Amino acid sequence: MTQQEQQQFAESLEVALSWIQDVQERVNANDSTQGPLDALKVRLDETKKIYQSKHEGQMKMADAQTAAQILLESEDEELHKRTNAKLKELKSMWDETEQSITHCHSRIEWVWLRWREYLKIYEEFELWLEKQRCYLDVDVEQQVGAKEKLWQVDQQRVVLSDVRAKVAVLERLLEEAATLYSTTQDPSVDSQTQERLQESYHDIKSRSEERLALLQRISDEHYQYQDYVDKFQAFLLSKTKELNQLMPPEEPTDGKVETLKALDYSVACEEKTLKYIEVIADGIKANTSPAGAEVVQEEAEELRLGWQRLRQELFEAGEAFGCSLDSHSLDSPNLDSPNLVRDNLVPNELNSNSQDSSNLVVYRLDSPNLVPDKLNSNSRDSANPVLFKFDSQSLDSPNPDSLDPIPYKADSHSQDSPNLLLNKLNSNIQDSANPVPYKLDSQSLDSPNPDSLDPIPYKADSHSQDSPKLVLNKLNSNIQDSANPVLYKLDSQSQDSSNLVPHEVDSPNPDLHSMKSQNDYNDRNQQLELDILRLKVLLHDLETKLNNPPFYSHNYEDQMLGRWRTFEDTRKQLEEHESHVENLKAQYDDLLKRSANSHFLSEEMVAVDTELQRMKSRATELCFKSQTRVEELLQESLQEYANWSLRASKALEKSAGVNDSSLIEDPIIEINVLLNERYDLNNRLSALEQTGDQFESIFEPEKANDMLVKLRDAIQQQELLDNQMVQEKERMRGLILGTKDFDIGYKKVEAKIASFRERLEEADTPQTDVFAIQKQSKDIRALMKDLEDFWDHFLALDLLVSTSEENRNLYDGLVESWHVLQGEAEAKRYEKSIAMSNHKDFLKVKMGKEYYEEMIKKTEARNRSLQRSKLVNRVCRVALPLWLLFTFLLLACFLLPFVDESNSCSLTNNFARSFNVMLRYHGPPPT
Repeated sequence: MTQQEQQQFAESLEVALSWIQDVQERVNANDSTQGPLDALKVRLDETKKIYQSKHEGQMKMADAQTAAQILLESEDEELHKRTNAKLKELKSMWDETEQSITHCHSRIEWVWLRWREYLKIYEEFELWLEKQRCYLDVDVEQQVGAKEKLWQVDQQRVVLSDVRAKVAVLERLLEEAATLYSTTQDPSVDSQTQERLQESYHDIKSRSEERLALLQRISDEHYQYQDYVDKFQAFLLSKTKELNQLMPPEEPTDGKVETLKALDYSVACEEKTLKYIEVIADGIKANTSPAGAEVVQEEAEELRLGWQRLRQELFEAGEAFGCSLDSHSLDSPNLDSPNLVRDNLVPNELNSNSQDSSNLVVYRLDSPNLVPDKLNSNSRDSANPVLFKFDSQSLDSPNPDSLDPIPYKADSHSQDSPNLLLNKLNSNIQDSANPVPYKLDSQSLDSPNPDSLDPIPYKADSHSQDSPKLVLNKLNSNIQDSANPVLYKLDSQSQDSSNLVPHEVDSPNPDLHSMKSQNDYNDRNQQLELDILRLKVLLHDLETKLNNPPFYSHNYEDQMLGRWRTFEDTRKQLEEHESHVENLKAQYDDLLKRSANSHFLSEEMVAVDTELQRMKSRATELCFKSQTRVEELLQESLQEYANWSLRASKALEKSAGVNDSSLIEDPIIEINVLLNERYDLNNRLSALEQTGDQFESIFEPEKANDMLVKLRDAIQQQELLDNQMVQEKERMRGLILGTKDFDIGYKKVEAKIASFRERLEEADTPQTDVFAIQKQSKDIRALMKDLEDFWDHFLALDLLVSTSEENRNLYDGLVESWHVLQGEAEAKRYEKSIAMSNHKDFLKVKMGKEYYEEMIKKTEARNRSLQRSKLVNRVCRVALPLWLLFTFLLLACFLLPFVDESNSCSLTNNFARSFNVMLRYHGPPPT
């Protein structure tokens, strides 16, 4: 009997040991988290099968223990010792194997779940990146106007804010990828993948920022253009108002004439501003939709037409005042240089051989071309006008400079001599050698348009070879009777010349020096106006920089320091431009001394100076505010560190006297919270320390040194407290590892799970209100979050589990309860979401039903009203003929007395008798 029992124990022991060895081999073969996700999934399925086969091992262990129990009941002590030794060895192998199974399966399952969650977030992030790429690859949509462009800027700003908010997701992905790579060593989560993901995000971010900057620039340019247009329109309106105040010219005075000339010159000088606006408009049209570009083009054309209309009104006003406006000569070609004079007087087609040709083209000479540009308009209206003398020698002269201005005195009888001269010239040209001259008439002298000269072809005969010289001789002879003109002198030597160039002046011109100074004055005036315009544009750019400082960093401290640098640089630039403004003031004072026509620039100078001082004060104020804010940030960081250090010191004092494992939980939690907070605080202090070299430029040297000393002391003290808390945390962990009080930790965890279950039951009570159901769903979500956070307590309790099988079973039961509770919470959350959806659908159906019933009621009421109206219509249709018949009968009764008197009474009696008979009988009356 004993031999058979020993054999049974040996067989059961061998079976149990073989099963344990087989399971250990399978566990060792699958106990690895490295490799791709598919291989990890295969190992997870295998460890799950091994974990589920634990009950088979427990049965084999129970068989071995049952067989050993029979042997232990015998009286053989040696047998007892051998049996107990084998059972103890088997028990230790089983405990080790069971622990290996649990740990292997849990570790692989944890890695697999974490990888799956990472892939889910990674796919969503990649989808978002691709969506952003598609959005950024499309060109910027052109908008109609400035308002639409501003809306587009706001939309892009929202997109950029969303891109910047994705940095938290990126950091989480990079952290998870680094953790998974350290665990799995899979290439799909290696450092190159992380760098590629980070580069893709930064590329999207930079492109979004560039697009925002582009859209902001386009919007600012459009608003700037609109501002220029409004100002130019206001300028035209103001000048038109000034012109209207000068009109009508019943009594023109010298003051009005001077004011009109100054007004005309100021309007003429604004042509550069108009051209500048047109250039800006061309740039705006390139970034605007076709409809908006048409609007911009129309605005620019309206400005040009308004300016030209004002110039025309000024010209007409000048004619009404009887004066000539200098600025209108600017519209004609400049004749200051001899080349331009030559090009305006002699066509390019003339060469040395053209004098003998059958066709000759001569430019028509009218009043604007007869007087050089160096002469002002007053010389035209003087009593001694200046013409140019033409003689026979100028035609043969090889030097075109032979056209000399010759002053000539006019007498009282020669007022019409210029017209007679032109008539003689036109009449004598009939004998010339078939030239095609420009006809010179009396109207051309007063014509403001140089293009009014028309070429008139003329045929030459054989007897007119010398007619040009005869014409010139007559012209020079008749000039003696003119009002002292000065013509270009044409002699016979200029006939073989290819070009006509003005000759030296025969008599000195007393106004030549004044004309040069006048041109110099005009150039300086225009240059001053251009400098003022450039300074305005520069001030506008600086104001835009003050209103919209650039973005420097996501760190608030760095952003504030960058804003301070921007404001400080802008303030320095404004101070540098103060000397420029003073220089412009000096130039303006000099011009004002030379002529009073420059007073229209006084408003511009005052406006520029005022704007500069305003911007300077604003930049100084912004610098002071940003400097104060930087100081407040530094003080806030130091105060936050002081509060943190006080809490850390108290936590260290509180945990120093704790030696009981049951009192360790609260100090550890508090130390963990402080250690988590120290990262943000350390980053802020480190960032401020890195920018410490800028404190001297922001604050005074002594104050900057004090702040740097405080900052460095705070960083050193924080590192010291950090090390102390880490050491204290390690000490308490060692205390947890050294204790064997499993029951205390078990009771705490069990009580916590019971409280979780009570919360789940409270959140599962039936509700009919959708808001109550929504609140229950939120409570369940919070419960699931607390369950996930509570897993750390299981890990701490696992450290207290000894080799005792009972403690292990209790721990496994708690873990299983935790998993079951988590699954129930997930199921309840899903049920609540379904209930909320169904409730909303029910509400929609109910609302639809009520709406349908209300529509039915309205339709029935409408039908009843229609039926009543139909009944009234029927009654009216029936009653109307009866009323007409009754009215006809009454009319007949009324007209019967007017019938023939002989028959009237009988007819009336017969009608009455017939009516009585008809009333007496029901049917028709007897005949």
